Amino acid sequence: MVEAAERSGALLTADFALTEDREVLAVPGQIFSSNSAGTHGLLRSDAAVACSAQDVLAELDIEACSPFSASGAAVGARLAAGEKALLEALEGGPCDVEELCARAGMSAAAAGAALSSLEIRGLVKRGAGGRFQKCRPR
Repeated sequence: MVEAAERSGALLTADFALTEDREVLAVPGQIFSSNSAGTHGLLRSDAAVACSAQDVLAELDIEACSPFSASGAAVGARLAAGEKALLEALEGGPCDVEELCARAGMSAAAAGAALSSLEIRGLVKRGAGGRFQKCRPR
């Protein structure tokens, strides 16, 4: 939760999530803002602190790594066949989903799921006009 007053519908949702043993994270807000009272209350109870994307990934037990970091080679080893096919298809340059499906020989549904995974991992990005491209080394 990013912001919530002391009496807020968002708090009802967060409380329900906590009773269902779901992860609830809260972003600390300004200490004098009434719109932060709810998030601070969550932080005093069972919510985890979220100050960065790394905090969220750690709470969800998701390994964050860049494909271009020291652990980048390990990322390539964990790719599914469809993900590898899409990365190989993008060697031909940026393209939209339709062209990417044709290059990789995949259905749009399979490509969509694999592209989402690749985007989350930071291996591809969607640019202008919805064209996908491989991420460049930083």
